[in-house]
Amino acid sequence: MRVSLDRAIRGPYDRTSPADSVVTESALPADERREIAMSVEPQGRFLVVVNAEEQYSIWDSRRKVPVGWTATGFEGSEAACLDHIDAIWTDMRPLSLREKDAHA
Repeated sequence: MRVSLDRAIRGPYDRTSPADSVVTESALPADERREIAMSVEPQGRFLVVVNAEEQYSIWDSRRKVPVGWTATGFEGSEAACLDHIDAIWTDMRPLSLREKDAHA
């Protein structure tokens, strides 16, 4: 369930009443508003991404994939992406360590 960005959030210094320490989300910087919106919307679509060390993660499909990561082509719900990663990422060691161990 998506929570409205106009919803009030309680501030960290609540020493009196809740009304005295409430900050509206519109008063927050844009990046914090985005983080709040993303954290309360669990039904989003995700991408499975991989880095040069062959370490996997999931990434919100609405956002640009960060530098150093590449989309693998798998997209789905958070649970589907995590299940996919569980199935394909069988050795958690970074690629450089696996290669070092192979030559030892």
